[in-house]
Amino acid sequence: MYKNLLQELVQKKGLLQLPVYSTTKSGEAHRPTFTSQVEIEGKVYTGEESKTKKQAEMSAAKVAYTTLKELKGIL
Repeated sequence: MYKNLLQELVQKKGLLQLPVYSTTKSGEAHRPTFTSQVEIEGKVYTGEESKTKKQAEMSAAKVAYTTLKELKGIL
């Protein structure tokens, strides 16, 4: 949900670069944790550690989306 909202927000604001996600995996093989970051126009937003890559990306998207919505007058 937040990944779609974030992409729509970026497009609505007319930003040239779409969100770019990067995810790191850590922990033991049988119990990994994932942390994702999303970069938008040079700014990086980091989500919380999650049990799956998908959850980690959604967490990063949520952080970025809520931050950008709060700063809507700046963008």
